[in-house]
Amino acid sequence: MSLSSPILISFGSKSGLTNEFLVFSSFSIYECTCGIYYPSIALLRTRFISDSMRATVMNIFRVPLNLVVVMTLLTITNQNTSNNYAFVVAVIMLILGV
Repeated sequence: MSLSSPILISFGSKSGLTNEFLVFSSFSIYECTCGIYYPSIALLRTRFISDSMRATVMNIFRVPLNLVVVMTLLTITNQNTSNNYAFVVAVIMLILGV
């Protein structure tokens, strides 16, 4: 939700300008949730995936993730679009991940 707030803030304003404090605080909240998520997943990974299979399993899951990142970056750099497009793509990917 916090990652989608820059989109909502910019579309909600008539001039197209964003409130930088709201965007920064939303980004900070998003980063805090990532900071909680990744150590939790690392703990679960050590409990449920054996050491001998951990590298293989994690690499299998990283390949599609890297493909999505590369395709998104290529799409954004090929089109002369604003930063809102990057946020829209990120929010869509997060919604699809849920």
